[in-house]
Amino acid sequence: MSENSIGREQFLRSVHNGIARHEQSGRVFMTGFLSPSEKILARNAAGKIEFRFDGGREEALRSRFVLGLPEETEVCAVLKARLPKGAKVLKHSDVLGALMHSGLKREAIGDIACTEESVYLVCTKELESYICDSIRSIGRQPVLFEPCDANEMPPVEFEQIKVNVASLRADVLVSALSHCSRTDAKEKIAQGFVKVNDQILESNKTLCNNDTISVRRAGKYMIQDVDGVSRKGRLIVNVLKYQ
Repeated sequence: MSENSIGREQFLRSVHNGIARHEQSGRVFMTGFLSPSEKILARNAAGKIEFRFDGGREEALRSRFVLGLPEETEVCAVLKARLPKGAKVLKHSDVLGALMHSGLKREAIGDIACTEESVYLVCTKELESYICDSIRSIGRQPVLFEPCDANEMPPVEFEQIKVNVASLRADVLVSALSHCSRTDAKEKIAQGFVKVNDQILESNKTLCNNDTISVRRAGKYMIQDVDGVSRKGRLIVNVLKYQ
């Protein structure tokens, strides 16, 4: 069994156990920030139980699954750091890399947004003070995070594209999205240059709606629905490219 399959089973086991404890004793249960595909799994596991997703702002891509806490209870913090005038514009990968290098886990961090003037991020409420006090540089740029209103954070922006592919297999999509041959796409997967739902893709697989796929030097994408079939029987797939 692959590490990704084991990770998915462990995630589902954790969610089911948390739901069971909540049903039995009313205990509060919260996950870290979930990817879009993990949110679907958590929603399906919850069934008819009342829950909420909280990503710190409206339309959050990454959110926490919360059971047993009222809506007004804050479980996320939104932080902002202004960049010095004339500073290099930071990228999502710069911010996430600096946070991971400091010892934080991916599930502790929600959405990240970068503009020419500022860096924004969402984190668990428990980490708010740590990030404000300890993260002082990203990509050699000095930063000072402070709490901000969620409305200040710019919305996630996508470019809507369509790809014409034979199937939704990962190598086929990598080939189309990175404009390379199928052989090169398989090599990228073998070298660990492709991630699906933030996990390194260990073997070829078929992707589904709302799966994310990242290809080194080619960007990050979210697979949407199949928009139709061409005359040659190929799938026309709607894809969102992260900006």
